[in-house]
Amino acid sequence: MQTDSSGWAEAFHRDGYVLVPRVFESAELLDLAEHVFHARQPTPAERAKYGVDGYELLGKNALDELTPTEMLKVERLLRLHLFDLPTRQLMLDARIISLVRALWPGDPLAVHALYFPKPPGARGMALHADTGYLPTEPPELVGCFIAVDDAGPENGALSIVRGSHRMTQFERRTIDTKEFIFPEAFIQPAGTELVLMPMKAGDVLFFHGNSLHCSMPNRTTDLWRRAFICHYVSAAVHSVSEELNPAFRPDGAEIPAPGHVSVRRVA
Repeated sequence: MQTDSSGWAEAFHRDGYVLVPRVFESAELLDLAEHVFHARQPTPAERAKYGVDGYELLGKNALDELTPTEMLKVERLLRLHLFDLPTRQLMLDARIISLVRALWPGDPLAVHALYFPKPPGARGMALHADTGYLPTEPPELVGCFIAVDDAGPENGALSIVRGSHRMTQFERRTIDTKEFIFPEAFIQPAGTELVLMPMKAGDVLFFHGNSLHCSMPNRTTDLWRRAFICHYVSAAVHSVSEELNPAFRPDGAEIPAPGHVSVRRVA
């Protein structure tokens, strides 16, 4: 992995995304995914600290309790970094922090990590921009898609609209949820290009928070498309949505996210 080249950062700002290969070893990500598969729901005390619910697991205590049919209904494990130390360590790993740090001046803050199981037959994610649901000011948010499995068109690799990070207004439409998780999709602007991003396990796709992206359903019968997605904001960001509070410095210190006076608490 080359971290001293400015070429990939230049590509990120030009296109709104860039793929950096082999940031992580496949084996370490497989080990982490196996750990998350058995991770239990956070305790009442852990939930109370942040004032948030546990994972949406159909009333079950962990992914390993779900049947194959139930697994297809599980969308993703949100805020995993708050309750699972190994996932937080991935989010703060020096290999990825060094790459994020090259995007904007100053030290970034880590604000979210989630896990997508995406087993065979799972639905996709319709076209959207992360800042459409997780606004920051200024919009210097980067998502890092960390591939646990090889991803291609058959099992639901990401696709990104090149240059859409420079756009500010997107139309939306209501869609059916048979193939996609959300009942809403952003409309791809006329004259833009939707680029498929095949990935190998261990690759990391960096995409701007404003970049339109999506993934099709996993249409295979035997291939998973597991992934961790971590979000970071630049040092210039002075306000983030409540969903991105608290934040974590690269050294692991937990602090109120920009624009918040404390970490999330129960009212």
